[in-house]
Amino acid sequence: MWRALSERWLVRGVLALTLVAVAYFLVKGIFSIMEAVEAGSQEEALREQLEAVKARYQALEAVRNYMESDEFIEAMARQYLGLVGPGEVGIVVVAPTPAPTPEIPGPWWEAVVP
Repeated sequence: MWRALSERWLVRGVLALTLVAVAYFLVKGIFSIMEAVEAGSQEEALREQLEAVKARYQALEAVRNYMESDEFIEAMARQYLGLVGPGEVGIVVVAPTPAPTPEIPGPWWEAVVP
């Protein structure tokens, strides 16, 4: 009788441990799947950011190449330094000197009230 009772407890114990182990692995698997899905969405967001950075880099590279071109250097020399090319005539515009500003009298009531 004691033997049958102890075997019963042993079977129940093994069954309980098995259920706990199965539950643990199920929960662990579910969390692993959730982490994988989250990592996938993060990867997609990072890929989009990488594409945006690549496009920005290409635009900046094009600007840099233009700024190193002879065309840009000539345009800046003409615009900011006033340089002219061979066979061209440069014109310098001199602004007239401004007339002195008249002295502004005080408030109008000072002329009326002694």
